[in-house]
Amino acid sequence: MMNSGVQLDSQITMADHIAELNQLFFFHLRWLRTVKQSLMLDTTKTLVHALLAVLWMAATVYLLVSAVKYYKSLKGKIKVVPNEHWVRR
Repeated sequence: MMNSGVQLDSQITMADHIAELNQLFFFHLRWLRTVKQSLMLDTTKTLVHALLAVLWMAATVYLLVSAVKYYKSLKGKIKVVPNEHWVRR
């Protein structure tokens, strides 16, 4: 399934999407190494930070999706009992 550019497989792991992002990240990092002599230091830093931000966001989404999947797998198996401290007096 493809939604907003994010690929979800049947297990909702996004493993293929993360692997593809990883490949793209290292491709662009290697490309930056070859052209960094032509760029100003600030420009190079900005590009590296942008690449890291994209990879960080993808990892965050992956963790959130994994947490939701784990929560759904536990749903119905865990009984939540109110704690006496939760009740207002």
